[in-house]
Amino acid sequence: MLQRAAEGARKTCLATDRWAVDPVLRLLATPPGNARGLVRFQQLSAPVAAKAVEDTAFYRYGRLLSRNDVGFDVETFACDATAFHARVAQRAAGHPQAMLATATHDHKRGEDVRARLAVLASMGREWAALQTRWIEASVSLRSAGAPYAGDIALLLQTVVGAWPLDFDPGDGDARAAFAERLAAWQQKALREAKLFSDWAAVDESYEGAARRFTLALIAEAALPDLLQEIAALVRHIAPAGAVNGLVQCLLRLTIPGVPDLYQGTEFWDFSLVDPDNRRPVDFSARAAALGDADLPALAGAWRNGRIKQALIAELLALRRRAPALFAEGSYEPVSVEGRAAEVMIAFVRRHGDHRLLVAAPRLPLGLLQADDGIAVAPQILKDTALRLDGRVTLDRLCSTLPFALLKTGP
Repeated sequence: MLQRAAEGARKTCLATDRWAVDPVLRLLATPPGNARGLVRFQQLSAPVAAKAVEDTAFYRYGRLLSRNDVGFDVETFACDATAFHARVAQRAAGHPQAMLATATHDHKRGEDVRARLAVLASMGREWAALQTRWIEASVSLRSAGAPYAGDIALLLQTVVGAWPLDFDPGDGDARAAFAERLAAWQQKALREAKLFSDWAAVDESYEGAARRFTLALIAEAALPDLLQEIAALVRHIAPAGAVNGLVQCLLRLTIPGVPDLYQGTEFWDFSLVDPDNRRPVDFSARAAALGDADLPALAGAWRNGRIKQALIAELLALRRRAPALFAEGSYEPVSVEGRAAEVMIAFVRRHGDHRLLVAAPRLPLGLLQADDGIAVAPQILKDTALRLDGRVTLDRLCSTLPFALLKTGP
């Protein structure tokens, strides 16, 4: 492993730094006599890697921003159900008590920002064309060529992902508030990327041009047709993004591992990088929203976020009633056949007399009814089935919700 790391370092480091590879290799290969040096290397290597990858490269590489976050491997663009089941099985065997987290105090984009941006992967060609056209359409907002196209591309994805569900582009105060959040994110993104500005060498001219661009685009609505196009895209993908968010939440609380819940994410989480993701949480509103309404009843008003909170509450109650099922239960993939077989994930958790069935879509765009709702189209459900003890069509399991969650046993 050390030799492989050394070979990679020799190929990728600066020529003027190559002399350091062999001394470091010797240090790591003979630790008994170099305990202090080894400890210092271990203390520094993780933060150096974090600074290089999460706090630099992830602010430069903008193919799909939902893949750029703390702990993510951007080389893994996506995986199918078979690969997902294999990873979960490996996790269950090797790290059954490891934490499952989708939001933290340090995330770059909230879990539901990423869930919405992931929808763009299902319309890659359309999104690429839109992004190119929007960058060209916004040229009048640039100052002496700044900000550059790459930074505008990152901004446009961020606008689409973080666009609040109740945001009215005709409301000037709402536009101003959203623009300020975006500008704060943008300043940090520019400095972290270290291409045109840096924490240690701030380029006030470039940052000023970028800020003016963002405020003109959003707060001032200087290009109203473009802003309406962005709003239309968000309306188109928001239901699928919400389904992704619910499925992400469902999986975090049902697959092997210990789920973590970051403050405030009981409702939709469209936060950006800190300090945006550390804003005060309205716990009173969340406490007041907890009630007896069941999930199907909340699905029609999915935009208010109560359905996500209710799903979390229901799953935590299940975990409380059957802790062994989640801590020690088996994880058994379920075969899916039919029209939506390639885009569904299904499994059973089993322990003693307890059983839990989970089935959910991983690519919901194109599956949902065309009514701004989050339910899967009935015909798709009828044409897709799970292989359990027999063949069970999905319309019997999730006619009003975009997923199935069934518990049997004591």
